[in-house]
Amino acid sequence: MCLANKVLITLLFSGVVWQSIDAAEYADNAALCRALEGKIPERPILQDALAPPDTQLMYLDADQLTILQVPNFLKDGLQTPDHNQVYQFSGNVHLQRNQQVIKAEHLRYSKSDGEVEANGEVTLWDDTLVARSPAVTLHEDRSGTAKEAHYWLIERRGHGQAAQVMRHNAEHIELQDADYTTCPGERPAWQLRSRNTQLDLDTEEGVARDVTLYLGQMPVFYTPYLSFPITDKRKSGFLPPKFGYSSERGAEISVPYYWNLAPNYDATFAPMLMTNRGLRLDMEARYLTARSQGVWAWDFLPDDSKSEEDQRFQLKIEHLTQFNPRTQASVLYNEVSDNQYFTDFSNTLSTSSTTHLERRLGLSYLGDGYLLQAFLQNYQTLSEDPAARPYARLPQITLQSLIPEQNGHWHWSAAAEYTDFQRDLTPAAASLLSNPTGQRLHTELSLELPWQQSWGFFRPKLAGYFTQYRLSGTDSTQDDSRSRALYSLSADSGLFMERSLNHGGFLQTLEPRLFYLYVPYQAQQMIPLFDSAEYDFSFAQMFRNNRFVGHDRIGDENRVALALTSRFLASHSGEEYFRASLGQSFHFADRRVSIDNQTDANSSSDVIGELAARIAKNLTASQTLEWDAEENTLVRSSTRLRYQNSQNGQIFNAAYRVRKNLRQDLEQTDFSWFLPINQHWSAVGRWNYSLEHNKNLETFAGFEYNSCCWAVRVVGRRYLQNLEGDYSTGAFLQLELKGLAGFGRGTGRFLSEAIGGFAENLDNY
Repeated sequence: MCLANKVLITLLFSGVVWQSIDAAEYADNAALCRALEGKIPERPILQDALAPPDTQLMYLDADQLTILQVPNFLKDGLQTPDHNQVYQFSGNVHLQRNQQVIKAEHLRYSKSDGEVEANGEVTLWDDTLVARSPAVTLHEDRSGTAKEAHYWLIERRGHGQAAQVMRHNAEHIELQDADYTTCPGERPAWQLRSRNTQLDLDTEEGVARDVTLYLGQMPVFYTPYLSFPITDKRKSGFLPPKFGYSSERGAEISVPYYWNLAPNYDATFAPMLMTNRGLRLDMEARYLTARSQGVWAWDFLPDDSKSEEDQRFQLKIEHLTQFNPRTQASVLYNEVSDNQYFTDFSNTLSTSSTTHLERRLGLSYLGDGYLLQAFLQNYQTLSEDPAARPYARLPQITLQSLIPEQNGHWHWSAAAEYTDFQRDLTPAAASLLSNPTGQRLHTELSLELPWQQSWGFFRPKLAGYFTQYRLSGTDSTQDDSRSRALYSLSADSGLFMERSLNHGGFLQTLEPRLFYLYVPYQAQQMIPLFDSAEYDFSFAQMFRNNRFVGHDRIGDENRVALALTSRFLASHSGEEYFRASLGQSFHFADRRVSIDNQTDANSSSDVIGELAARIAKNLTASQTLEWDAEENTLVRSSTRLRYQNSQNGQIFNAAYRVRKNLRQDLEQTDFSWFLPINQHWSAVGRWNYSLEHNKNLETFAGFEYNSCCWAVRVVGRRYLQNLEGDYSTGAFLQLELKGLAGFGRGTGRFLSEAIGGFAENLDNY
């Protein structure tokens, strides 16, 4: 019996679903990786397919349909009904149910048991999977079998083959003699092969047995058992190993183990073997609850073979609890076993030169128009110099108003701070240093009139300060009470003027700014320095009301600051192409308040200038300059040039820095680069050199190979480890198998900090 094509029947259907072991996500604009997608069979578009996605109806389209009538027969003494029909479709068969489509040369459907058999060249399309097999069998209970299947994972660019794919039920899939890779071609750069793989869709976990990792045709890793998640769900197990080398620690290898305790709790244990120092255990625990989150990290080395210290460790605790939308508490705790820990175990000069580790317990409350905060804070000092030990704040309580400003209306603000300063020194150190301790109460009250229009602004402000001290440990035999009351009067104003340029479609702005500040003099030599220091002079510092950070010094001022800024902006987009700023302060009286009790009699400040320009589409330059006009000398200069091409990833940075007002003059050059050589290879490096001391501060160079299926990055590095002039040498090796795992010590964060504009790209190719 033959019927016309486009026959519609109703049946239950279940397709074969493949879940990936692991996968990386890739940028859609990577043309090389899209070559793999071009080999995926294109999904047919069936215009007449049924629309309702929640029904069990199936659309079938074929050149020919034959219905076979099976004669009645006896089974267990009972006669079966005469409707055991078999539908045979042949010639360009298409079957669609919901999001699944099958294309085959031949398809057989048995009405009695709901079995579907497809053969010829069978292709199955699903939401995330395309599979091709010479024979596919599907049952009414959603079980089925596909032989010699070749599959593609659409979203993850992974593909592979399996001798047989068996779906035992709706939640359990078994694969025999399967392989997986993200590389194109018949000879992939890497491939994962397993004898048997079980996928449990209910628990979202998979188990593979007799697993071998191949690089090219060479087996490099074997495990008899491998357990893995088949979704993004976290799962306990070993993570890829990390390895590297440094002159301080020798060769390093770490094999982390991830422990998924609960959906909101996990821990990582990473034993690290260092050939020069021994075995260290690095541990990190994370937690997240409805109101709290935090991280506990502990690195422990029981026996350092290169140090006299018996046990060496680093402990870090971060915690935050949000009791309600207004109230939160925080904890920060840092500790290391000895002063040389960062020198021996860090990877950068900035970390190895760490001198203070903060410990803080905080509580804050956000009220209607005010913020109340309380802290307990101290430090572990990694220095033998007792004068370098900062004061602890036990406690510090602050209260400040948070009243929104309204343009053209008077605005008042208030702030208060109470701090108890303590410093624990040895008796010998206390006898050599002035070590006053005590409490400080500081209050501020200000009234200002913010007024701003499109063409300018004006902000007059009157502020009052009162500070009360109650001291001990001074020359006085009794508790010493000292106080200070001051006020400041300031006015900040500016204009915004612009004009259209006749050529180029640009706007030029002219933005003059005038700032006046008056603070009367009051002797403050008898007030100890708990937390005060003088700001570095900068463009922003000219418009501050106090040239000191902290509350132990309030600088006397009678000055005016003048600044002028001009910009060139694209008239259609507002994008800035050029900016130049110049400023200077002029003093009408000597500044007698200082940190070292010296009077500053200069009638004007240094001249500060800033320049930024977009020279070309991918080229920018900037310059910051501080010039002593009275001595006619350069105080500070920073010149920066950056070329960054977002189309091909090229980055080149050049900088020249000079500073003359330090204990030792600074003069440095700094070059860094990330330069793609061709479609796969790139060069990376940095050279930071001190011209003043004729020595390298940091040098590293390396290369990167990156493709859609694997990447490798090798970097050799040498940097100044401490102020005594010791150097540390190291090497980074990172291997990324796209869609599987990464091996070696990660270099992305290190390069992002060292090369301006660099962003990690190994897993985004």
